[in-house]
Amino acid sequence: PEGRFLGGDLTVKGVGDLLTVDIDAKSELPIQHLVMIAGYPDVDVGHRTGTVTGNAHLEMYEPDTSDMKRLNGRGHIEVDKGHLSQMKLFMGLTDHLAKRAPGIANVVNQSRARVDFSITDGVFQSDSISISGDVFTLAMKGRYDIVNDELDFTARVKLLKDEDILGRYLIR
Repeated sequence: PEGRFLGGDLTVKGVGDLLTVDIDAKSELPIQHLVMIAGYPDVDVGHRTGTVTGNAHLEMYEPDTSDMKRLNGRGHIEVDKGHLSQMKLFMGLTDHLAKRAPGIANVVNQSRARVDFSITDGVFQSDSISISGDVFTLAMKGRYDIVNDELDFTARVKLLKDEDILGRYLIR
């Protein structure tokens, strides 16, 4: 689609009323298109972009696969070379500066994300969610109860990277 790569394997199996879906995929499509392909056309992800790779094993029960309290699974997803979020600095001038000043986008944009997750009876759980850019990394862990729309996460912001001299020795 749109001259961008989308490939991988999708396996759907049914035994009794248990439906199993296994996905192993890589995409260069905008994240919005992937969300639409997954069957959620009304979810707006804004202008987020990136190369998405991942795998997932999901188990749900028929005839009502939309019953999230019966959803179980696990997986790993990575987004790279993208635009996921942007630090808001300078009283709203960040977007303007990122578009016009060379190098500013590298400082304020988060371009990578990684998550390992499990889902048990409709509760998403992860101890390793990382969203990063060149300046800071947001590390999160917690759970999201899909059925009851309850979020319980902790997050830690780390400035700079361990590979940088400032990040390794001076700023923690």
